[in-house]
Amino acid sequence: IILRAAKCDVFSHGCSDEDVSRAIFYMVQTVLDSKASDPLLGISVVLDLEGVVRKNVPSKLAKLLSKAKGCFPLRIKAIYVVAMPWWFPNHRRLFSPKLRERIFFLKEKSALYDYIEKDRLLEQDGGTLMNFDVQLWISSTMLKEIEIYSNKEI
Repeated sequence: IILRAAKCDVFSHGCSDEDVSRAIFYMVQTVLDSKASDPLLGISVVLDLEGVVRKNVPSKLAKLLSKAKGCFPLRIKAIYVVAMPWWFPNHRRLFSPKLRERIFFLKEKSALYDYIEKDRLLEQDGGTLMNFDVQLWISSTMLKEIEIYSNKEI
């Protein structure tokens, strides 16, 4: 899962901390439903903070996300925080000591190559995977949801 905070100006869209949490939980649920990852191996999260500004960071997000631990049958293999600005809050204390050991702070994206194979990274991150079209994913996901719920008997 790649989260690009600089590209998410949540407040100009009227999103609250809870809305952002719901979106993240939805993505996690989608990963679980897709069976694309082995729950025993876990997932890696890349938090790309390159170019992020303070207005893009919901103040209570870390606290909300930390309350969700244990709510998903998912193992977090690693969290890579890329280009964290000096003012960005460090919420390591909200996580268990075991998870804290899996959080890595990287100064630049190229440092990801030491941890993640290039064939698992998007082109824009220096990898070989085709870039991800967020709008296309949102549209196709919404269509799937509409189809699922319109076929359910009430």
